[in-house]
Amino acid sequence: MRQRQQHDDYGATNGCAPDCKLPARCGDGVLQTDFDEECDDGTNNATTSDSKVAYGGCMSNCKRGGRCGDGIPNGSEACDDGVNDGTYGTCNLDCTLAPRCGDGGVQPDYNEECEPSMSNDPNCTPACKLPGGCDDGLIESPEQCADNGQDGLCSSGCKTIIYLPP
Repeated sequence: MRQRQQHDDYGATNGCAPDCKLPARCGDGVLQTDFDEECDDGTNNATTSDSKVAYGGCMSNCKRGGRCGDGIPNGSEACDDGVNDGTYGTCNLDCTLAPRCGDGGVQPDYNEECEPSMSNDPNCTPACKLPGGCDDGLIESPEQCADNGQDGLCSSGCKTIIYLPP
């Protein structure tokens, strides 16, 4: 880390540093990590510190603007969960939606049986299952749970598993 000198006034625009040059500042095109800059594109820095407006670039305060993978949906991103690994129901690396129930196509690789065409679709549950099964995502009498044993708390007969202490 660089030692600050007495005449090194970071951000000053009217002072003079050694050799009669302006002191280090955001917007000088030099990344100054010792002054907490994350980026510095000089005159190409955005004129705002709004991360959504400065998407993919450097903001006026030398902080990174929004970008795919930062965990915040920005710009034209359909989603951004920060992991973006493309697993079912999450986000792809490019911040587009990964395969999921409700995306318009039945995906048997992800155990989908149908695709709801509207909310409260009588022919397909919100879990992309045909109605009436234990794992359809709906708890209907005499069911107590609806995941067909997938989480370990529900039996394959849709009865809640009760664990008793030893």
